Amino acid sequence: MKAWYPECGEPFELENACVAGLLAEVDKRCIGSLDKAADALERASGNLQDARLTSALESMGQCVAKVAAARGVNPKYDAEAARQRFSMSKNLLAR
Repeated sequence: MKAWYPECGEPFELENACVAGLLAEVDKRCIGSLDKAADALERASGNLQDARLTSALESMGQCVAKVAAARGVNPKYDAEAARQRFSMSKNLLAR
């Protein structure tokens, strides 16, 4: 990390903040299918061939694909906080 972070750390932190914002957006838009898939996974008791599980996972995938294709998806994230994380981490690595 010491070798690459000083040069690439700021975009790394910004990208991770953006990804967290995207995941929050997917969670918000797909909460129903995510919850159904989680419930189906528990009920399947490890049986990855369970019909309810595969159906729930297919529905979840369709929802995520819709979010990926949607116009106007604007993930909310704090770019300034990401820059501050970079600055603090860079200072720690310099010690």
